[in-house]
Amino acid sequence: MINKYRINLFFVFALIVLLLSCRNNNLEEKSINTPARDFLLDGEAESDDYTIHGYILLSSKLDNSQRYLKICESYLRHFDPVSDFKGDNPSINLIPTYWLLNSDARVAVDAFGSQILLQMTCNEYVELYDYPRAKTLLSKAKKLSANGPVLAAWSTRGISHKLLTFDISNFDENDSDRAMLIWKERITMNPNVWNNGLKLVIVREELRSFLQKYGDEIISVISV
Repeated sequence: MINKYRINLFFVFALIVLLLSCRNNNLEEKSINTPARDFLLDGEAESDDYTIHGYILLSSKLDNSQRYLKICESYLRHFDPVSDFKGDNPSINLIPTYWLLNSDARVAVDAFGSQILLQMTCNEYVELYDYPRAKTLLSKAKKLSANGPVLAAWSTRGISHKLLTFDISNFDENDSDRAMLIWKERITMNPNVWNNGLKLVIVREELRSFLQKYGDEIISVISV
């Protein structure tokens, strides 16, 4: 009798685990990955509210300012600010791509509030960019020699975190803008790329035309 009770209890427990697993999978499938832009100030950590973090990494303003201005304009054109989605549908899974800002930008925020950042121009974003922080991330990604921009993203899901980088340093202007759009629509917001671990095969397929033109080295994945 006791053994029969234990067997029944085991099956009940197994059924509960299965139902919870299905529920979590359904929630994940229904969750809408929504790319957005956000700022990360000097000394500020990424928000735990997000499961995927993206970055635009620039190496040095020297001799690159005009190129970075074009990238900034493309970034603003293709990504809406995270503030536009606050309080929206809870099923939305926001995926920010950060523009890193230095201590001078933090001073401005302390004096005038965070809204001052949305009123700035690309000239100011490039001038106030946090190049030392970007170099730290580029070093982790083994991309320290890249002129930038390098698009990077990593997921906080799971135990082993993988950092994906897409180096568009040598892209011409039209390709850079198209790369930014593809990064938004086919990489960061594509659940097939991120669910149950980063899928490099899918990333390479989505970026196949760029790989053929600029070489395999524009894409890399490392453990962080």
